[in-house]
Amino acid sequence: MNDPDLVKDLDEHKVSYSGHYESKVLSSILSWVIPIGIFLVIWRYAMKKMGPGMGVMSFAKSKAKIFAESED
Repeated sequence: MNDPDLVKDLDEHKVSYSGHYESKVLSSILSWVIPIGIFLVIWRYAMKKMGPGMGVMSFAKSKAKIFAESED
């Protein structure tokens, strides 16, 4: 609250008060770590589903086979 006379008024009326400072470091760190962690979990799950040998540059290694029709 941004009232410069508040403390003086509370002291005049003998009101007990207290306050605390909230650190924003933890929330700031978590706002970066949690989304990155979720992304990594999804990435690992997707890589595991692709199977072994299906990396980023393995598009040339197709397991497809070509069957030609025989001309009898």
